[in-house]
Amino acid sequence: RDLTYDNFQSLPQGIYYWDLPQRFLGDKVTSYGGNLRYTVNYSPGFDFAPSGAADIEISGNDITLEYRHPQQIQFDQDVSMSVAFYENQWQRADGTQASREHLLMVLADLDYIMIKATYTGSASRSSIRDIYMDIAESRNTGFDRAYAVEQCNCPRGYRGSSCEDCEAGYRRSGGGLYLGTCEPCDCFGHSTECDRHVRPVPVFHN
Repeated sequence: RDLTYDNFQSLPQGIYYWDLPQRFLGDKVTSYGGNLRYTVNYSPGFDFAPSGAADIEISGNDITLEYRHPQQIQFDQDVSMSVAFYENQWQRADGTQASREHLLMVLADLDYIMIKATYTGSASRSSIRDIYMDIAESRNTGFDRAYAVEQCNCPRGYRGSSCEDCEAGYRRSGGGLYLGTCEPCDCFGHSTECDRHVRPVPVFHN
């Protein structure tokens, strides 16, 4: 189950990351309060100096957040990590503390999750395995209850556990707080649905 790369000597020197596949991306609001877990193992190259880069980087809705482990990850041994999706664990790229709104906006539409593969200035080998991401479901799964996940009663035009999406027939206006307000589609009678992520463009008629 290990995914291993051991050809770093053929690459330009730098910091490299594992890019998680599509099943970890998209709307993951119900992961709030849960954990991202994985196991890494790496061997340094000639440069043993710590890289200093973020251990995990996540991005969505034009917001990027970073997690930095408080201690240097030891090399040539399996190190299991568990990082909570709580705002106190994450920072903006400029070093400011993430807010709950920041984290929920990222989780509402995750574009990528990257986990660091090279923890020193150079590397000879890196591997990752056992990647798990907690996701809450609205049924009894036999696991712990996800108390941090909210279940909102959404106003008309909105849907999702945190009202993070627009209903069919609505799309983002581009205005308002956070993700923007959902407004009815105006497709001039050609359709009752529209792309929820495309902002409306003014159309002029003679």
